[in-house]
Amino acid sequence: MRFTACNCLALLLLGSLAAAPTTDVSGKWAARTFMSSSGADTPVQTTFLLKREGDKLTGTVSSVRGGYEIVDGKVDGDSVVFSIVVTGDTSFKILYDGRVTTEGIGFITTFEGRDRSDHFIAKRLPG
Repeated sequence: MRFTACNCLALLLLGSLAAAPTTDVSGKWAARTFMSSSGADTPVQTTFLLKREGDKLTGTVSSVRGGYEIVDGKVDGDSVVFSIVVTGDTSFKILYDGRVTTEGIGFITTFEGRDRSDHFIAKRLPG
């Protein structure tokens, strides 16, 4: 079998794709978000402490309104999905659906049982 330049290039590209690292989202991230279901609130600084183990994602979401454990967290390629349960006078679940980009993690959040969604980009913090 003869290898041409195209065959060699194709093999190199396939090898580099197979060796491509998985998306590392572990660490501390920050964004300005809305943590209320009302939609009338001003944005608040929100910190995400994420820990990836395989395709499982754990961690916390914190703001001046409190800290919440991540539940149902998963990472698949550049996709990051999880939810938090906000408790208080009324309890509700916030669902986070994110995509990792060169800018950060672009999230769309939906408030379960409410006609409300938000979008924002979380940026990785140093250290």
